[in-house]
Amino acid sequence: MLSYLTALLLAAHAPGVVGEGIGIKASAGSIAPLEQVEESKLLAKKKKKKKKKRGKKKNGKAAKQESAPTPEPEPVAEPAPEPVAQPAAPEPVADAPATAAPAQDAAPADSAEQTEAGAGEAAPTSEVKAVAQAPTSEVASATATSEVASEADDDAGAAKSGLGIGLWVSGLMPRGDLKPAFAVGLGVDYALGVADLGVRFQGGWSSLQQQDSVMIAGRGQTMLIQHSMVLPFDLSLRAALADVGGFKTHAALGLAVDISHNEFQAFSVPAEVQNDVAFGVVAAVGGALAAGPGALGIEIRYRETAADIGAWKSVGENIFGNFALQLGYSLSL
Repeated sequence: MLSYLTALLLAAHAPGVVGEGIGIKASAGSIAPLEQVEESKLLAKKKKKKKKKRGKKKNGKAAKQESAPTPEPEPVAEPAPEPVAQPAAPEPVADAPATAAPAQDAAPADSAEQTEAGAGEAAPTSEVKAVAQAPTSEVASATATSEVASEADDDAGAAKSGLGIGLWVSGLMPRGDLKPAFAVGLGVDYALGVADLGVRFQGGWSSLQQQDSVMIAGRGQTMLIQHSMVLPFDLSLRAALADVGGFKTHAALGLAVDISHNEFQAFSVPAEVQNDVAFGVVAAVGGALAAGPGALGIEIRYRETAADIGAWKSVGENIFGNFALQLGYSLSL
């Protein structure tokens, strides 16, 4: 019995020893595979644990990814349609909302689209108001322009209705036997402001003379000397004709008055004096050009008067009619 137990112990602690008497055989080749199997099982368990850990990690990441909210794409703002320019309408501003009402009724039920539609409708409404207000501003500007024009016309009328005064000088070519001479004077103009009409009054001084051999009945031939000092006055109505490049032309027709002092000398006797006042007509055509604070004027004039010289009429010259080229400068008061 002891020997049997001993053999068992030896067999347990000494592999490769073959038990005698009981027929048990143990070898290293039979025990080694069992250890390898156990080791492979342990490795398999470890691999499973690692796989489980990896799976948990993946599941956790997936859960995190699933739990994180996906960002929604931002809505792209649709550009509002450009307002179409509407023609100016004479309708008042109060009628403008009526045109925008159908667009509001046709708007969709979606709130965002309604907001866009409201924004789109607001622009035409403002445009309608602006269009409706535009004629008012145009009328106001036209009224202001007409007021300014009327004020300018009033100012121009005031200037036309004012007085003008100037000096003049003229060269005279007498129609009769008197020699050429000159005259100087002062002129006053008054613009009536009606149909471009005006009144002109002017007065001056001139000296006319002649010296010629004459035959006096009953006394023979002698040298006659006539010296006539004339104060010419005229009152005429002037009408504007045309404005040619700033040169304002006119024509005038009026009454001429000559106050004359006439001296006649013959046969070496004292001079005889004959005074007279003669009436006639005067006509003129000319123009004026603005120069500095006033205007420079030029006229071609004709006067026709005849004086009463008494007994010297047969040998003296009583016709004071003449053609004149007159230059002057006048200032508006």
